[in-house]
Amino acid sequence: MSDSIQGLLADNLIFLFIAGMVLLFTGLESLSRVTSVRLRKAIILVISGLLIIWLDWRSFLLLLFLSSVIYLMISKQAGIRKNLYILVPASIGLLVLIKDYGVIFHIEDPYIPLGVSFYFFRMISVLIEYANRPEDLKNTAPLDFFCYMFFFPIFLAGPIQRINDFFELDREYVVSNRHRFYLVLAASVALKIVLVDGLLAYMTYSLGLPRIMHMLDSPQDANYAFLKLSLFGITAFIHAYLDLMLYTEISKSISRILGFHIQENFNRPLLATNISAFWQRWHMSLSNWTRDYVFFPALLKTRNTHLSTYLSMLTIAVWHSATMSWIIWGLAHATAINLYGEFKKTGLYARMTSTPAGSRIGAAAGNFLTIYFVGFIFIFVAIQDVVLVGRLLALSVKGLII
Repeated sequence: MSDSIQGLLADNLIFLFIAGMVLLFTGLESLSRVTSVRLRKAIILVISGLLIIWLDWRSFLLLLFLSSVIYLMISKQAGIRKNLYILVPASIGLLVLIKDYGVIFHIEDPYIPLGVSFYFFRMISVLIEYANRPEDLKNTAPLDFFCYMFFFPIFLAGPIQRINDFFELDREYVVSNRHRFYLVLAASVALKIVLVDGLLAYMTYSLGLPRIMHMLDSPQDANYAFLKLSLFGITAFIHAYLDLMLYTEISKSISRILGFHIQENFNRPLLATNISAFWQRWHMSLSNWTRDYVFFPALLKTRNTHLSTYLSMLTIAVWHSATMSWIIWGLAHATAINLYGEFKKTGLYARMTSTPAGSRIGAAAGNFLTIYFVGFIFIFVAIQDVVLVGRLLALSVKGLII
């Protein structure tokens, strides 16, 4: 792109943003006024398919094939309940293979389908929900099923909506709150573009990361290395949080304008006072999915809370990517959750929470330690190079000792 075109786009950024929002609002408003639910779902399905084809036609063909297989299994009642413990691990294994075959087979620039992680977890939830309550899903119409699987507001980045929670909202509620949905949508898009994709991304990865890398080239200049590394991790975590949170708000707003319920995904996780509370507030569609489909079944089988926690967090890690960086991240979070569970059993915890003042001090300290831990561990996934992170940590620890 020439400098003149780039300059023209920069000069007219506000105009382009307003024009884009007007087009989006016009399309959503027109579609929301279709009174027939079946027709509206059909139009949404067509739009979803065309959007995915436009973005990546190969993703559309792959996911259409997998969706068709799952729907045929449900409609034909093809032994899902009996083979569930084969189907679920096989699905997770296929997801890992699709996402990480490049790492596994040392392939440069591997092809990864769009939204594949969110898609597979929706697909697995359908299998499990059918196995648990087949009467709720066996008569699902093709239009309802495929509209759920390809619903464009949540296709790329969630939340992980379950099929039984994908239902039409009361039309009077939608009409009376439409102005609020549009306001949240416009504010979320603006904040994502300006704050997340602009300011925070620049501060974190254009300014912060090169400075962190510079410490490796010039160890003599690595003063306060541990502090710099910690600040980078926390900034990267907040960037990731706001990015996903604002995308969720965009998804919710569009879905509600169109008349469909989308679940909450975040509940102010930065206010969490311990690591367990953090995971009850953070990416709730994913953490609740793992709680219901991994933690509780594992706990019933093993009667071991610690092992079930490790299995749950490893599932979340592999859902992101089966790389060493994410696995270390998952193991660290599982260890922190288990350690906090043990700490709650101690007399020190009982004494801390026995008075209002002690509870407030404990909550403040817990909030600081939780966010610091989450941000610091996020260094592994922000940099995605275990060896490089190891060198940075060694340099930071050396600086603390000296």
